[in-house]
Amino acid sequence: MLAQLSKYLELEDSTPPAGSCIVVSDREDLPVPRPQGSFVQQHLLSVCLRRKLSCVMLSLSENLSHYKAVMAKCGFGLQSYLTSGQLSFVEGLKMSRFASNSKYLQCSRHYGKYITP
Repeated sequence: MLAQLSKYLELEDSTPPAGSCIVVSDREDLPVPRPQGSFVQQHLLSVCLRRKLSCVMLSLSENLSHYKAVMAKCGFGLQSYLTSGQLSFVEGLKMSRFASNSKYLQCSRHYGKYITP
């Protein structure tokens, strides 16, 4: 299944272009069972880190401990990537007070194509 996901996301033989931004989001308004963004997120994170790409993970729902535990259950430890600086984690909910004064680059990866609105 992971190989199929990589193929669908066009990551099987390539890496995202330098400076790219990949956004994974869940939509609560979809009927159950709905796709799980966390599954895609975990897969993308492990693929990028294994390929020695630097990653910044912005979470608007969970803290770092949650992601460490989930990835550890999948056999993928995040601590070494955090320690080396290859992975940076930003807890977006703690930064919400700055959101009203900031401008954000909006970009997403949707169905294998990079889109910048």
